[in-house]
Amino acid sequence: MGALGGHMAHLHESLELTFNELATILDSIANADVEATEKVDGQNLFLTVDETGSIRTARNGGDLKTGGMTPEAFASKWAGHPAEGAFTKGFEAIALAINGMGSDVVQDLFAAGKRYVNMEVMYPGNPNLIIYDAGNVVLHNFNTFDEAGEPVDDPDARTAFDQLSTALDAAEVEVDGETWTIKGPVVAQLQ
Repeated sequence: MGALGGHMAHLHESLELTFNELATILDSIANADVEATEKVDGQNLFLTVDETGSIRTARNGGDLKTGGMTPEAFASKWAGHPAEGAFTKGFEAIALAINGMGSDVVQDLFAAGKRYVNMEVMYPGNPNLIIYDAGNVVLHNFNTFDEAGEPVDDPDARTAFDQLSTALDAAEVEVDGETWTIKGPVVAQLQ
């Protein structure tokens, strides 16, 4: 991840873990006793639906403090940038999928603009290390922020995310003649 999502910490960076805790984690992984989700390689984006039903995006804390960028502001931010296609087409794909859900349900899931869905946009026109053959948006989770852009505890966020993820999983939308697929976290079957 990156931007608002921050750095995705790796196990070796968790310096507070004891050797026994680390060994227990590695043992669980080796025995396939954990649920693992597929790590994807794309552009990170946060999106919300505010109290008026408008979709807003955020890439940093400043965006959060202003309630997120409008679609027009978001598009102008990426105009001429090498990742323009990934961000603008990925944004349009997720916006189309969300708009197909019904406004009352969506506003409730996004807590009237306080919850942002953290997602990854993969686009063949702007590959990172992994080259994907089609446009995909993979949802990671919900993050909830206060008016100052600070993260807050939200005990209902997980349930709301599961509802959103289930509703959008495997949705396909057309953007500029290209098929985009929206997915929830992809669980990897460990062996």
